[in-house]
Amino acid sequence: MIWLRPYLLLLLLLWLPLAYRLIRSGAAHSAWQKLIDPTLYAALAGQVSARQRMGSWLLPVLGVLIIIALAGPALRTDSAQSINQGDLYVVLDNSLSMAGTDLLPDRLTRAKRMIADWAGSGLFDKTSVIVYSASAHLLTPLTRDVATLSTQLASLTPFLMPEFGNNAEQAFSLLQQQLAATDQPPAHILWLTDDIAEAKVAAVRKALPAAQSFTAVALGTQAGSPIPLPNEQGYLSDNGKLVVVSTDTAALVARASALGFRTVALGSQPNVLLLGERSVNNASQVAVTDLGYWLLLPIALLLVLVNRQPGLSIAGGLVVVLLSSAPNQALALDLFQNRDQRAYQALIQQSPELALQLARDPALSAQAQFQGGQFEPAAQAFSDLDTPEALFNAGNALAHAGKLPEAIAAYQQSLKRAANPAAEKNKALIEAFLEQQQEQQDQDSQSQNQEQQDDSEQDQPGDQSEEQPSDSEQDGTPSEPSEESDAAEPQPAQERAEAEAGEQNSVEDEKSAEELRADQAVQAILNQLQAPAGSLLQQKFRYQFQQNPTETDGTLW
Repeated sequence: MIWLRPYLLLLLLLWLPLAYRLIRSGAAHSAWQKLIDPTLYAALAGQVSARQRMGSWLLPVLGVLIIIALAGPALRTDSAQSINQGDLYVVLDNSLSMAGTDLLPDRLTRAKRMIADWAGSGLFDKTSVIVYSASAHLLTPLTRDVATLSTQLASLTPFLMPEFGNNAEQAFSLLQQQLAATDQPPAHILWLTDDIAEAKVAAVRKALPAAQSFTAVALGTQAGSPIPLPNEQGYLSDNGKLVVVSTDTAALVARASALGFRTVALGSQPNVLLLGERSVNNASQVAVTDLGYWLLLPIALLLVLVNRQPGLSIAGGLVVVLLSSAPNQALALDLFQNRDQRAYQALIQQSPELALQLARDPALSAQAQFQGGQFEPAAQAFSDLDTPEALFNAGNALAHAGKLPEAIAAYQQSLKRAANPAAEKNKALIEAFLEQQQEQQDQDSQSQNQEQQDDSEQDQPGDQSEEQPSDSEQDGTPSEPSEESDAAEPQPAQERAEAEAGEQNSVEDEKSAEELRADQAVQAILNQLQAPAGSLLQQKFRYQFQQNPTETDGTLW
């Protein structure tokens, strides 16, 4: 027998002395009864019932049972065996092109579903996932927990990667290290990608580890699709041209075959025939059965016996119904997780409001505020942490709040504490944008001054020759005004008023257009910022990249 929470057994050190005193107090009644005449004792203290005598023992026993149940007695079985094909190692392309929507809802989501299907097929003992873009990262080590694997996959997007690219050879090098580290059962490699560049074939072949089977899956279509940006900010463009990514399935299959991979259709189930010869893997598994739940039934009965009250009886019945049935691992996990652990799970599941309510760690609270769009409070919370990484996150929050100069100052503070390429990049982006904005404002100001100067010149009086009277006026003979001249006299004032009104409307239209363009420009800058983790997974990838930086291959998708 083992104990799942052995530290709770320390409560016995507090309870046993108290239980001893309770038993002694119950025994004291019997001692007085022996010394005093029964008739006098009954008159003074009342007859001690059997229930009262039993109660002096019930309460100590009840406390001991509760402590033992909380400590989690469990049975451990080490002799369980599983017959399977070995372990599944997934290499997942997480480049920007995997966000393409030519496969609904998108390529990456379809790949995630297939990974979950293969991991839960029962043919493999454990599953591990490596993702790659410009760099490769271990998303999940070998695990039998398909639910945990699915949770990690759910928070994965191409925009979490620290650098964008398509370096598949980095992923297979990492897989080679993983296989060499431990003596594992037969390995089966599943590679999901939408592109195998011809220039990469030799590098991938060199990094490819030995395995029992190699399976590749081609994602995408020949028609292709644009790459949608996160938060519905449009589509990825390159030098003003929309980027459309397509998959040459025939070329991908040919290059995969040259590397020794068998290609299967997206969504297909694992085929034993494709996995090579069947190998019986007697994998040792540790099976643990928690027995603490079954102690709840005697605990509830003792509660009723100790204090016979209807409310307590109902509570005991509810405890028996809810908790003394089959053990519920998820419920136990929730009961014994602290608030910060539950807040972390809420962040992974994209529930920032719940995470903010649960979090006690200031870093988690700041992250929840950022994810929830509360950028100014998030910036203040990050600044209060006063660490290089927190100041970098504060700069990102200030940038999203529209306070670009303050964001630059936060990046500068972060860079003073420690080198951070992401902070340098974000600072340079915002500084370039502000300089461009200032130049545009200067040009607009010069244009406006020039227009005002031209208008003032037009309003000045004309030449004296235009004001000289006609010959008839000089002779003293008044000229007769014509109907055309009468009708033409008021036109200059009318036209001037209409022109001023039109200019005012034009200025308002131009102003609103300028504001719209400025807003779009700010959004474009924000889209390029390397933001703090959308989930904490991004922080993990960024840290790994900083520890082992790799050069990009010049391909962004």
